[in-house]
Amino acid sequence: MKRRNLLEKRMLKVLVLGIIFGLLVFFFLFLLGQQRVQILLVEGSVFSEGLLRFVYVLIPALSGILVCAGFISFEMNRIVTYIHTLQKEVSNISSGDLNQYITREGRDELTALAEDLDLMRRTLLENQEKEKERKAATDKIVMGMSHDLRTPLTGLMTYVDVMERQLKEGKIQEEYLLRCQDKLLQIRNLSDEMFEYFLVTANEKVQMEDAESEQSAVGDYLSELCSFLKAGGYKLQTEISFGTGRIRVSEDYMGRIFNNLISNLDSYADLLNPVMVSAKEEKGQFHFSIRNTKAKDPKKKKSTGIGVTNMELMMEQMGGKLEVASDDSDYEITFFFPLSDEHSV
Repeated sequence: MKRRNLLEKRMLKVLVLGIIFGLLVFFFLFLLGQQRVQILLVEGSVFSEGLLRFVYVLIPALSGILVCAGFISFEMNRIVTYIHTLQKEVSNISSGDLNQYITREGRDELTALAEDLDLMRRTLLENQEKEKERKAATDKIVMGMSHDLRTPLTGLMTYVDVMERQLKEGKIQEEYLLRCQDKLLQIRNLSDEMFEYFLVTANEKVQMEDAESEQSAVGDYLSELCSFLKAGGYKLQTEISFGTGRIRVSEDYMGRIFNNLISNLDSYADLLNPVMVSAKEEKGQFHFSIRNTKAKDPKKKKSTGIGVTNMELMMEQMGGKLEVASDDSDYEITFFFPLSDEHSV
C-alpha cells in the first residue's frame, strides 16, 4: 500500500474532523427539530407531519454539510494562500532579492519545500558574498602586484639608462649587468606568482587523485623538501610519522605548494637556525608543518604574500586548510588534510 505523505494526511484529518463536526451539528439540530415538530403538532400546525419532519431533517443535514465544507474550504484556502506567498517570495528571489525570507508554516511537504527554497536562497547569498570577497581580494592582489612589478621595472630602466651611457663611453660595468639580471629575476618571479594565482582562482574543478595512504600522498614531497634543505646547508630537524588514514590530494597542486615552500625557505629562512619539518595524524586529519627562524637579511627584501595566498586557495580546493603562525623571529606554516572515507580496492 502506498504510504500517504504529510499533506495528504493533513487533508484526510481535516476531512474527518469536518465530517465529525458536521455529524454533531446534524444530530444536535435534528434532535431540536424533532422536539419542534412535536410542539407544532400539539399546537396544531397547518402543515402535515410528514412535511414538518422532512423540513427538520433537511435543515440539520444542510447545516452539517455546510460545516464539513467549511472545514475543508478553510484548509484549502490556507494551502492556496501559502502557495501564493511562496510564489511571490520566489519571484522576488528570482529578481535578485536574495534577502527575501521564505515563509515556513506547518509541518508538511509545502513546509519542506519552503525550507529547501530558503536553504537555496542562503546558499546563493553565501556564494554571492564569497564572490564579492574573492573579487575584492583579487583586485587588492592585482593592485599590489602592479605596484610590486613597477618597483623592479623602474630599477631595471634606471640600470639600462646607465649602461646605455656606459656603452657610449665604450665600457659597460659588470655590476649593472648583474643588477639588471636580478631585477629581471624579480619580475619573472612576480609574474609566475600572478599567473599561478589566476590559475588557482579560475573556478575550474581540481583533479583529485584517489584516496591513498598518507605516506604515498605526501611522503615523496616531504622527502624532496628535506633533501633540498640538507643540500642548501640548512640544519634540519624532523618529527615525521604517518598514520593508517587515507587522504586525497591533487598532484598538480601538491607540486606547486612544495615549489612555493622551497622558494620561501630559500628566500626567508635563517641558515644558522634549524628548520623543523613535522607530520602526524590526529583528530581525524593528517597535517604537516614547516617551522623556521626568519633570516635577518632575506634574499627577498619584501614578500608580496601571494605565494601563501595561492597555497591557501589550493588547500581549500583540495578540501583542506592552511594555517600560518608568525612573529618577529619565527615562522610556521601548517597544512591540514581531512581523512578520506574511501578505501582501496
